[in-house]
Amino acid sequence: MFYRPLTQADIRGVAELLFVDLRRRLEGMHLKLEVTEAARDYIIASGFDPVYGARPLKRFIQSKVETLVARRIVAGDPEPGSTLTVDYDGHELYVR
Repeated sequence: MFYRPLTQADIRGVAELLFVDLRRRLEGMHLKLEVTEAARDYIIASGFDPVYGARPLKRFIQSKVETLVARRIVAGDPEPGSTLTVDYDGHELYVR
């Protein structure tokens, strides 16, 4: 059986599902997650690979986004109820 390669629109949908999963996990710590359009576009462009499908995207989000968020949590910065915003400054992702 052959599958059609994923398009960038497909990858955008997969990214949204992965962000929903991360948001759900953060809700247990009473934190919210926002991802700016700039960050979203960078993540999708970096994780898009028509040959390997969504796996590179999932790995990218785990290694880049989840690591940034986890470091922020471990540092003890966010108060319960806070919103962590993932953004992209043209060079790298960061959390504010």
